[in-house]
Amino acid sequence: MVKKEDNKDEESKKPNVELREALKGTGVYLTLGVQLAVTMLVFFYLGKLADDHWEIDPFGKLIGTFLGLVSIVTQLFRIANQQNDNRRA
Repeated sequence: MVKKEDNKDEESKKPNVELREALKGTGVYLTLGVQLAVTMLVFFYLGKLADDHWEIDPFGKLIGTFLGLVSIVTQLFRIANQQNDNRRA
């Protein structure tokens, strides 16, 4: 009787371990949209501040947007390289 209960406990733990491993791999991608949106908003806002300070409207926003895009592409390449390194290991 005791062995059957132990087997049930072990079997119930296996899906949890598999789920945990799957979520580890997708965790990076689940937060990616928020990270990219916040990055773009921060750079746009800094460009708006530059526009207001130096009265160069719309060039500050354009430069901020461009720098935000460069930052996003850099983040995407960094995350892709990390994921490739993790798969190789």
